[in-house]
Amino acid sequence: MEPSSSSKGLNPSRDPANPEVSRAGEASSCLQQIADDPEPLEPPQHCCKCKVPRQICKLFAGIGLMLVGSVCWAGVTQSAHITNEHSHFDCPLFLVYFSTSWFICVYPLYLILKLMSTRGKLEIGESFREGVRAFGDDGFSACPYKIFAKCAGLTILWDMTAYLFVRSLDFKAATDIVALFATNSSFVYLLSWIVLQKKFIAIRIVAFILGMTGTICLIYIEKGSANSNMWGAILVIISTAGAAFYRVLFRKIIGDIPSGQLAFTTSCLGLFNVVSVWPMLLLLHFTGAEKIQWATMPWGWVSTTAAFMMGCKLVLTFGSAFTYPILLYSTFIFALPFCFASTLIVPPYKISTLSGVQIGSYVLIVTSFLLNILPDDWHGKILKKLNIKQRIETPDDSRLAPRLRMGH
Repeated sequence: MEPSSSSKGLNPSRDPANPEVSRAGEASSCLQQIADDPEPLEPPQHCCKCKVPRQICKLFAGIGLMLVGSVCWAGVTQSAHITNEHSHFDCPLFLVYFSTSWFICVYPLYLILKLMSTRGKLEIGESFREGVRAFGDDGFSACPYKIFAKCAGLTILWDMTAYLFVRSLDFKAATDIVALFATNSSFVYLLSWIVLQKKFIAIRIVAFILGMTGTICLIYIEKGSANSNMWGAILVIISTAGAAFYRVLFRKIIGDIPSGQLAFTTSCLGLFNVVSVWPMLLLLHFTGAEKIQWATMPWGWVSTTAAFMMGCKLVLTFGSAFTYPILLYSTFIFALPFCFASTLIVPPYKISTLSGVQIGSYVLIVTSFLLNILPDDWHGKILKKLNIKQRIETPDDSRLAPRLRMGH
């Protein structure tokens, strides 16, 4: 049975033989839909109830978070360095243990803020079940050994990385340690390329070479004995690689998760740290490797280090919900001037001058960092802004080029 003429689409707005009529009919139908729609056209997105565009708000929020994160990271380095120099303290593992234990408060703090934003309408049980799904869709009903293995691997890797970072402060200046740790972005890219199968970008390899060149220059600065400089650089490089591996491993086994699940995971890592690391503390205490003297413990600087580490963790973990990641990653570079300034204003005061080798090393490391955090096609965008077209040479052009130069 043939369809009727109306089902064949004899409407002039849909006539394939007459495209001009078809386009006019489509335009009239669209105008009719707009006229019938009671909702107005969607206005440009603004932040909250103000008239400022969302992009501008994210930019200013990113600058604020970047400055806060930079101060926190410089504070972690300087306060840990001062704590290590205390005459009655030589327990870097206890400092890491105490600071990481504060991560337990992340999820309760998230729930409090969520309750305040929803005016008490948040269901705690549902939020907890949503947080548990960070370890899988089945939550704790899945294989408990897998959840235990995930928490154990991430916690051990975090504690080892933080321990090596704190220990390296015994051998090199805090500003040099902050600069060396900024090469973390190169290790993150290399591991992402290997583990996460990220796209190969040649400029990132150049960035890695520049960062390693700056690292080698910082190793051989004549400040103290060459042996101590070497060990400090080795420890912080291993710590930097460990931090990059922690970040890639977290992305691999946990993935990109919402803020609630991220807060729950962070609290789980802090709880697993409290439960699992204390036997190692007792072992080091009774063997005399790291003797804990409770009576002379510098609790002020220990707590300051933990507070700064907590602030830095919150900014780097949850800041992406408010701003662009590139601004958050700049925290490690902008911490350099804050760290150098803190040596002049925080007792014990140390007025130090930067040598030419140090300045050159910092420039190389900063350049390496910027090449790593810039977008993949940043050079193409710059050429497009400058109205410069990239010429792609074809095989025919390559064969004809010598002849044209010779006059053939």
